[in-house]
Amino acid sequence: MTLLQQCRIWYKNKEFQRIVNAMEALPFENWTPALAGMLEKARNGLKEEMEKDVLEGTGLFTGQILLSEPRWDKQKLIRRLGSEWGLKARERPNQQSDSLLFFVGNTILSVCLISSPVPDGQAEHAAASNYLWPEAEERIRTHTARIFVGAMGDDASLLDRGRLLVEVLASCCDQENALGVFVNGTVYETRLYETLAKLILLNRLPVDNWIWFSFFHDAGGVSCYTRGMRAFGKEELEAIHCGEKSSEARELVFRIAAHVLQNNIVFHGGEVIHDADGRRYAVSRGEGIFSQQETIRIFRIPDEQTSPDE
Repeated sequence: MTLLQQCRIWYKNKEFQRIVNAMEALPFENWTPALAGMLEKARNGLKEEMEKDVLEGTGLFTGQILLSEPRWDKQKLIRRLGSEWGLKARERPNQQSDSLLFFVGNTILSVCLISSPVPDGQAEHAAASNYLWPEAEERIRTHTARIFVGAMGDDASLLDRGRLLVEVLASCCDQENALGVFVNGTVYETRLYETLAKLILLNRLPVDNWIWFSFFHDAGGVSCYTRGMRAFGKEELEAIHCGEKSSEARELVFRIAAHVLQNNIVFHGGEVIHDADGRRYAVSRGEGIFSQQETIRIFRIPDEQTSPDE
């Protein structure tokens, strides 16, 4: 069997990496147009397979500052970026007054004033989900404009892009007409968002800026689920009936989320994890209970009962 015939079999079985390995080991003088074409097809097949493995929403780092009036103090923002975070943002020649574009390493930061509210009541609906800020919906109902922030750049790590987004959003919170931060499917109170962001200065992950933790209560107990993990290429987490109190469920999911992000953990399903008190939890993958997408589901494993005779 010739190498080309073997490669065709591998290609049919979608064994693209084997084709690439075989071709790269072949002396160049032994290449033929047919083999070169097969290598190109295999590389394209590998690329498509890799793209399928990337979760929808990965690398999408955006957020909005809701404003009471359609105006901003760009120079104040630039000063705040420098004094608080050491970010050097400069206006470019002929840059429009309603936008700011600058680079930090391989990340592009885009900041833009939009003189219209978030459409279709999306912001108000999101604000209603903030259990930490009961007045959120009423407060941001008066917003008439927003500052849109995006952190882009495939060459920068997801954690770095996430940090930069938080730093810019936190700096925008200092605008005198800022009402709230619309991100992760909810609206944060500006001062709280700023305070949480300061963990970055302590070399800690700003998990609470990145991830919103929601709860569901029923007869089985408290369940907690996340919004925001997908930006980091991770499935959202769902802890089902993992606490009697919201604080217990949140602490569990917070620790797991932080561990996953810090160490780039991938759950395949079937794992058993433990909390600080020795309680065990089973991990599975599947269609979400609180989401239409695949999630990582976490269930408490009941403690083993000891018989009276033991």
